[in-house]
Amino acid sequence: MMGHTSRSSSFAWLMMLSMSLVGYCQAPSGGHSPNDIRKLSQHFTDANGTSPWMFVPQDNIKSLSLTEHPGYVTIWEAGKGQDVKGILKDPIKIDDYPLPWEFNLGLGQYKSSSEPGTYAIGLNLAVTFSDPSTWPADRMQMPPDTHLLQLFVVHLKAQGDLGGANAASFKKSQLGFLNYGDPSAETYLVYGKGDLDPSITGDWRVPYVWLGFPGAAQDWSHSGGPASFELNYRVKLVSPTHLEVGFFGGEQGEPHTGWRMRKIDVSHFGRITGIWQIGPIISLDRWIPDVLVPGLNLSPSPLIAPVESAKEFYLVDYAVFYGVGPQTVEDMSDDFDHPGFQPKWYHEGDAIVETYSHPGYLTVTLPPSLMGWAMCPTSIGRTNIDFNELTPFPGYEVEISFVPPEGKTTMWNLYMSSFSVWDQAGKPVGSGSMTQVFGSLACNISQRKEESRS
Repeated sequence: MMGHTSRSSSFAWLMMLSMSLVGYCQAPSGGHSPNDIRKLSQHFTDANGTSPWMFVPQDNIKSLSLTEHPGYVTIWEAGKGQDVKGILKDPIKIDDYPLPWEFNLGLGQYKSSSEPGTYAIGLNLAVTFSDPSTWPADRMQMPPDTHLLQLFVVHLKAQGDLGGANAASFKKSQLGFLNYGDPSAETYLVYGKGDLDPSITGDWRVPYVWLGFPGAAQDWSHSGGPASFELNYRVKLVSPTHLEVGFFGGEQGEPHTGWRMRKIDVSHFGRITGIWQIGPIISLDRWIPDVLVPGLNLSPSPLIAPVESAKEFYLVDYAVFYGVGPQTVEDMSDDFDHPGFQPKWYHEGDAIVETYSHPGYLTVTLPPSLMGWAMCPTSIGRTNIDFNELTPFPGYEVEISFVPPEGKTTMWNLYMSSFSVWDQAGKPVGSGSMTQVFGSLACNISQRKEESRS
């Protein structure tokens, strides 16, 4: 585990580091191991199935493939006017897994046609406060006292030619405010709806970038934020009365720089008893033309082009759970063996951080900067782990496997930072700098591991 503010130092020209980080907790002998929420995870890399996930309703799914785009679930909708969701086969009871835990969802925003229309894809969350004995057997029905949160990336686009009358009329509306001056008659939004909490509803004002000439008939391209190919969502169940929800959009090869997060207090509903639904959603009902477009004062609303099911498909990248509390700190371990999956980590400093060029490693390429780079967990539950709360104390080990850059002229320095131990009085245990002690240990471990591999 690395500190959130300390930075490693490095002086190099395009220095490349490949790392594999593993941390684990040794379970006490004879102890009871809690249910492992990670067993609900899917990276959808197995062509044999999506268990424990299923996609519904089946009558609005024209086709579903795990091989058309390996590593993704590819969904073609059937035009029945129903939202398509990915849900677990069974709901999650609040006491099934130790709190807190996180859910991370990845979607690919790929346009299969030359002029994609209007669509909305994102995160669906149904939180119930009802007695589990009242829960229906049908997973598509909602239990009593259940509240929804849905967070979409929405793409809105005018019908017809970008320079035609429809587009001109469309651009005279409020669109100019929503799309950051983009000359094209379209925009991307991060937009929330549902009755779980009013703070998540409406436009989140997450910006994106457009390229081209101001005043032209159209732009060249869009990137970043909700216009990214990679769309990432987070749900953290902090306690039976508190949640956190977030969004991040980034292109392949770009640093995973951080999240737009919001906290939700649901204590006025009572105590959460379960998560009835959690997962991806494709908005295919009448919400966009009948509710969203009029609500944004986009006029006339018929100019919004609906998606054409024959031309568009949708991509689900991953749906991953893991614990983030002291009892499940080993869940933060990462072998970086799933390309594109980095929601656990926040990267500080100037670096290109990716998992594609060297599969099985996190590859860090540093520019000629004096700032360096550091990697920190995005959600460890809390900064400190109180050993007094863990009985019996399980014991911890942290290992880092590190492959240094090639070349004798490259200078580098890698260390584990902000790793300290305090006594009950709040005083540091040991003498000297804890970062140097643990930094030396980390380097020794990595050297031995690499020697054994060769």
